[in-house]
Amino acid sequence: MNALFSQGHACIVGVGGDLPNTIDDAVGLANILKDAERCAYPPEQVHLLTKEQASREGIITALDKLAQSTTPDSTVIVYFSGHGYQVNSPIGEAYYLMPFGYDQTKLHKTAISGTEFITKLQAISAKKLLVLLDCCHAGGLGDTSKLGYEAEKAPLPPEAQALFNQGKGRVAIASSQADEKSFAGKPYSAFTLALIEALAGKGASQKDGYVRVADLAMYAREVVPRRTRDRQHPITSYGSTRVSHIIIPKIIDNNCSQMVRKLLHIFFKSLSNL
Repeated sequence: MNALFSQGHACIVGVGGDLPNTIDDAVGLANILKDAERCAYPPEQVHLLTKEQASREGIITALDKLAQSTTPDSTVIVYFSGHGYQVNSPIGEAYYLMPFGYDQTKLHKTAISGTEFITKLQAISAKKLLVLLDCCHAGGLGDTSKLGYEAEKAPLPPEAQALFNQGKGRVAIASSQADEKSFAGKPYSAFTLALIEALAGKGASQKDGYVRVADLAMYAREVVPRRTRDRQHPITSYGSTRVSHIIIPKIIDNNCSQMVRKLLHIFFKSLSNL
């Protein structure tokens, strides 16, 4: 029996709704984390939230449980695939992640503000925390001027800097720059496909069976622009610490070539939709 990466914990969110592909993204990422031959996270420590489970209440509850169940020695991944917006209104500016069932007339009650999201992450004591945001998808909010505010797609909450200032080992990787779209695809989005490949061992800088945050970030930055015809460029944000030493999982089986070839075959067949 293979050893589990017992310190690994994750909250994986695919909102669904008008973005059904985000469910596939979340399921795919959760599966690679739980795969005993890949990342080997204990299945009971990988919390997958999709559709109704990915409501505001569901996400907040899952983050609270992570804060309660993890320790400074834990490794935590928080992944969100859905809409993210910077909202400007007469009373000020705010960033929002849009969970399942959000109401655009009551964002302060039905969405998750950047401040609240970062506060929940700060409550997690793990010294190794990776936040993955696959936002800026097509669709979402339409013309909101009649609702009294303007909304622009945004890949990362401005409040994230407070998370990085909290200490070493805290990193965020967003799927695109602010003025770009995060491209969907089959079987996964361009960004999530790159993450799954990297977590399976593609792009690993050292052949020691470990995947580091730097490997993940550099691999996504290399392949996503190429696969989206230079229209999407993932960004990495972190504090003053180096990220090359932050290990996400230990790969049990380094032979990922067959799995990756299959995923790429399906993805490139969907490129005509880009």
